[in-house]
Amino acid sequence: MSSKYAAPLLPPFESKNSVVSLDECLKALPVALNHGSQCVRPKKELNDFVRLDLSTPRLDKIHSYLWLSGTTTPAQPLHRQRLLRREIVITENPDEHLVEDRAVIFVKPLPEYLLSFEFWTKHLDTDKDLHQNACGLLLSYVWIVAYRTDMRIAHESHLLPKNLDWMAWKNFVEDFLEHVGTNTSLHVSKRYRYGELWLRHLNKTYKLSPSSFSMRNLQYGFLSAPMWYGFFIERNVARLFAVFAFISLILSAMQVGQGTLELQEKALFSRASFGFTVAALFLGLVSVSGVILAWMAPRGYRLLSRRGLKRDTAGLA
Repeated sequence: MSSKYAAPLLPPFESKNSVVSLDECLKALPVALNHGSQCVRPKKELNDFVRLDLSTPRLDKIHSYLWLSGTTTPAQPLHRQRLLRREIVITENPDEHLVEDRAVIFVKPLPEYLLSFEFWTKHLDTDKDLHQNACGLLLSYVWIVAYRTDMRIAHESHLLPKNLDWMAWKNFVEDFLEHVGTNTSLHVSKRYRYGELWLRHLNKTYKLSPSSFSMRNLQYGFLSAPMWYGFFIERNVARLFAVFAFISLILSAMQVGQGTLELQEKALFSRASFGFTVAALFLGLVSVSGVILAWMAPRGYRLLSRRGLKRDTAGLA
């Protein structure tokens, strides 16, 4: 819930370091934003748009469990992300900002209005939660754009305005850090007490956390898309192959043992070989069935959900 302040909250930088004017940043806003069944028109509903553009409600729900998905260290600069062979993928969802999975990291472009002193004084001066979210997003860019090479990558990836040069950014960051100080927890939202978050752990936390538990979240997790199903199948099939290779090695050794005169006469060895063979066949059947079920269940759930939605729509009509 947003907390309103009677006294205006000050921008985290001086007006002399403002990068864009109010008119320029308003021109950069989208015409419409679809949020679920709601359509927000920034020109007419600017405060609602800014709240959607900066708030992280899904991460706030599971904040007490975020330690399972990340560390309280700043995110690595963009040049380090490139060094780690991570692809920088743009997202406009603040909940997904600095979430990484395998060779991908999601980054939200810095809204131009956060670089405007006039915008802060007119639209971010009364809501403390919104003010902290805005400061947190700026702080994340202090982390990831630390060197001139980071700024070049940010420009190539369309994360920062093209007219923002290195010297202007340095002056802005220095001014911002002077205002925020060393104890950033007083000025930024609780999400930005963590740096990068791991999608694999976020999905598990979002599925099982009491604060976010629902059938939909149990099915989809934090972020679900076809590419993540592919990663799931790839990861688990690789593990199954490793287990089956180990079992095959043992079964081959037992088969060789059954061919020797010494072990052929051992009833205990024969019973052990028989039991292990049956167990291996059962394990293989269960494992393959589990992978197929995990692959088909999401699709079946989506199909049933769509049919239920169509029935509800028909009933309303």
